[in-house]
This record gives sequence, structure tokens and C-alpha cells, in this order.
Amino acid sequence: VELHDATILPGFINSHVHNAYEPALLEKWAQAGVTTVRDLGARYPFFRFSTRDRNNEDPNLATVLSAGPLITIPGGYPIVGSNFPSLAVTNPDHARREVAQLISDGADVIKIVVDSGEGLPTLSLERASAIVETAHQRNVPVAAHISSLRDLRLALDAGVDDFSHIVPEQIPGDVLEQLVIDNVYWVPTLETAGGYDAGNLRKFIRAGGQVALGNDSGMLPGIEIGMPMREIEMMQAAGMTPLEIIVAATRNAAHVCNRADTLGTLEVGKIADILVVNGDPLENLQALKDVRLVIHQGVIIRGSTQ
Repeated sequence: VELHDATILPGFINSHVHNAYEPALLEKWAQAGVTTVRDLGARYPFFRFSTRDRNNEDPNLATVLSAGPLITIPGGYPIVGSNFPSLAVTNPDHARREVAQLISDGADVIKIVVDSGEGLPTLSLERASAIVETAHQRNVPVAAHISSLRDLRLALDAGVDDFSHIVPEQIPGDVLEQLVIDNVYWVPTLETAGGYDAGNLRKFIRAGGQVALGNDSGMLPGIEIGMPMREIEMMQAAGMTPLEIIVAATRNAAHVCNRADTLGTLEVGKIADILVVNGDPLENLQALKDVRLVIHQGVIIRGSTQ
């Protein structure tokens, strides 16, 4: 297929969304070239994963990877603070049982909440570590919601695989170093913070840290659905190059989704999720909005090869 004056990319992956069980949202993501989304928290009790599985059979809808409910503790965020029903674990053994059941039911990832903001109780290191250990025994990654440096340190000590949101404080060098050593990825969701990152994103990347794209869309009002251009523009303003952003939206996002073997790069044997745009996004990221062709699961869902 000849595609003159175009750039061929892997399908983009938004690794932090919510409400990814709505076909209208999934179609909007897919049409923009975001062929996979990772849902990091549904209301509890969760309706299990059958809706995700049905939607994933339709190539016109973005593929969904799902955490099921957020895991927190009684009286913790977001049960208190956002009035968002979540799975509350009362002790390490309870946490192990609930996580094992979630994974048996079909969870692709486990999402924990480590948020000590507003003086709320949060997961202890013992409980968080029990969750991570249980998930890792089953080859399932653990993502953490954090809101402060204190929360980030606890999540890091517990052994999480990636963390979401910005840290308002400066991240010290020893924490940056440990994040890199432990290969913990960052999904900054800058759009939810108005682009503010305290300069941490640039320092994290310079230290060797890995970033994945995610903008927390699908639930919060005003957060962009489809191609997350505002998030991408904020990542660039925070010091990321166009190539670093594209890698964050493809290869790195596939890694945090635990799908690096099938998604995120254009290679023989991987799923044919492909985004073709007019122009060169390495020169101007706005080219990502000029979509010529979207292929999802080997099926052309937007544009034509004629």
C-alpha cells in the first residue's frame, strides 16, 4: 500500500482511562487512532469483565484492558473525597484474597490507591506489598494512584510497576534513581493538573525514567476523549521530545499494559494496530490529528487504501 507523504505508527495506547465500557467512547478513541485503552478503575461492586470481552470482539471499538475496581482501605480515597465506591481491603490476607479473585475473574492489571491527601487513611506498606506480591505471582502488573512524594515512596517500596499523576513536590535524586533501577514507569496525566509537574518529568526522563501516555479521560469532566492532544502538548511543554512522546504512547504504554509482546511496535507477529497520519509528527505533533488510516486488529476502521 503506497502512502506518500504520510507517517506509519503503531496504534496509540491511552494507559489511563475510565468508563471504558461505553461503546461510544471506545469508538471515538479508535477513530482517532487510539486502538487500546487501559481502564484503571470502575465503580464497585464491579460488573465483572464480560462487557469488556464482548466489546473487544468488535474491531471498531478500542481494545480495553481492565483493572476492575480501585483497591483502597475503609475510609480511604476515593470512597471518601470523591464518593467513588471502591474495593476496600482490611488487612494483608484480605487483600491477597481479593486480588487473587480479581485476577481469576479476568483483571488485566491491578490498581491500588496510595493517597494520604486531606489526612485520609491509606494503604499501609504491608497491605500494598501483599497486593503486589499476589499480582506478580500471577504475572499481572500493579498500577498505583499517588498524590504526593510520601505516597510515591510507599508505592515504590511496595514494588508497583507504574504510578499515575504528578507529584507536587520536587522528587529527590535518590527516589528518581530507585524508580529507574526498579524500572517503574510514570503515567503523568498532566491534563488533570493543568500541565503542572514541578519540573519532575524532565528530571525523571534525564535520569533514565520511562513515561507512558495516559490522560485520565472517560470520567473527569473536560478531559479529552480520542487522541489526547492536550496531554501530548503538555508533555512536550514539560520537556519531552516528539519521539519520546510517541514512544510513551506506543512501546512504553504497551509495556505498562503488559502487552509488549503483541502491541506497541510495528513488528512481524504483532497485532496489526496501525495509525497512519499525513505529515511527520516528529516535526510537528499536530500531524497526529490529521489521520489518513486506522487499522485495528488487522481491519481498516477509518480511511481507505484505495
